[in-house]
Amino acid sequence: MEEVYLLALHLQKGVGPKTVRRIYETFGSFAEAFRQRRRLEEVIGPSRAAAVLSADPDRAEREMRRAEALGVRIVSFLSDEYPERLRAHENMPVVLYVRGDLESLGGKTVAVVGTRYPSEDARTVSFELGKGLGKAGVTVVSGGAYG
Repeated sequence: MEEVYLLALHLQKGVGPKTVRRIYETFGSFAEAFRQRRRLEEVIGPSRAAAVLSADPDRAEREMRRAEALGVRIVSFLSDEYPERLRAHENMPVVLYVRGDLESLGGKTVAVVGTRYPSEDARTVSFELGKGLGKAGVTVVSGGAYG
């Protein structure tokens, strides 16, 4: 159930990775944080607590089913599978959407960063570049960010 609560928080607008980790470090579990509403407000403030408490576990379960249907694993920082290389970062993502082998992150890695609205030429070049790098044994990582 912890993974469901964590994913629900990850999907909730206004709740970032630092807040998620602080909740976990303070309460030891997300379920416990939901039970201790008053203390949660003291720890992260009333407005963030309101955002946390409005997180939707049903939405998280739908997201898990959708990912599974697409052949994607959702790996959280709570998992032993989570890459140690990422744990070292203060702003580490609390959830990873993974298709492929996480162990490959230990080798040569390149991150793909782009615009929200690429041209068709940019899409084509990015796809071919990523495909070529992948065939050459380089792990291609995309954050899929919206911001």
